[in-house]
Parts: sequence; C-alpha cells; structure tokens
Amino acid sequence: MHGAIQDPTEVFPVGSRSQMRQCIRYPFTRYRDDPNWVPPLLMAEKELFDRKNPFFDHARVELFLARSAGEVVGRVAAIDDDNHNRTHGDNLALFEAKDQDAALALLARVEGWAAALGRHAARGPANPSLNHSAGFVIDAFGTDPFVLMPYNPPKYPLYVESTGYAKVKDLYAWLFERGWDITRLGRLAERVPSGTMTW
Repeated sequence: MHGAIQDPTEVFPVGSRSQMRQCIRYPFTRYRDDPNWVPPLLMAEKELFDRKNPFFDHARVELFLARSAGEVVGRVAAIDDDNHNRTHGDNLALFEAKDQDAALALLARVEGWAAALGRHAARGPANPSLNHSAGFVIDAFGTDPFVLMPYNPPKYPLYVESTGYAKVKDLYAWLFERGWDITRLGRLAERVPSGTMTW
C-alpha cells in the first residue's frame, strides 16, 4: 500500500483583510504549544504592516502565506528597503513555517520576488528591518526570549541552510546578575570573536 499523496504547498500574496488577519495571527497557531514563546501585542503587529508606518516611505513589503490541505502553514514578508539596500545591496525577509516544505516554498517565492526587482541576494529574517528583531535563535531554546530578540523553533535555521543560505553574523543576548560590574562588559566583548549571524 502506497503512502498518502501530500497536498502541494501553495504560496499566495496577502490580498484581503481576512488573509492579513491570518498572516498576523499565524504565530499564535505556530507556537501555541511552545511554553517559551511570548505572544506579541496584536496592535503592535498590525501597526508593523500598516501602510501608514513610516517604514513604508522607503521600503516595499509583499506578504505571502503558504497553505497546504486548506491550512495556513507559513508566512513570509519579502522586504525591499532602500535605506538598507544603499548599505548592503540585498533584500530582507520575515519568516515563519510549519515544516520544511512550507519553508522551501516561501523562500522560493521571496527569491522570485527579489529577482523581479533586480536583486541578487536575500538576507533575513528581519522584522521588518535590522532596527527590529533579526536573525534566528540557534541555541538556548529552553530559555525565555529576550526583549527585541527573535524566537523560533530549532529547525528554522536547518530549513534555511538546506536551500544554500549560510550564517553571516552572530548576535548575542546577555544575562546580568544584579550588582554585576558593568565595566566588565567591555573586557568581555574584546574576548568574543567577531563573527557574523543573520541568514
């Protein structure tokens, strides 16, 4: 007996209010059983993608949802930021996916969108710029997320690496005990190798 044929993952642009609601609320489905996830304020998430946001004065954002078997299984925001491009010459992306199939479909859609704009590289995730949270968590998954730091399942970096992307920058979060001598931070930073962690 052959295994069931899996429905292909469909990726489509967010074009209606109900789809925008699905896009904003998808993390609440994705992380509902994760005890370490801290839900964002829905009001703040809506403002992030509101066209009145000053970010849109210098950036173009296209939101995509992935669907399989009638269920939303991922989201991605393809972001073309003029201010970022002047410095780095590439695109950014926000990213969430249920599984590797959804991840690959979403990343392929972002790459096609970027290529249509004449871009030759993509970088991310960023939410929606490097002034917000950026990158993937790659360890310490059993701890609570830090303010303005990303949170994701351990498999996300593996999904992205499987398509040929590689880490370019390391970002660190620090825990300080009360009464710790803050002047030690400079000496500690000098000992940390300069590396690179967005994807």
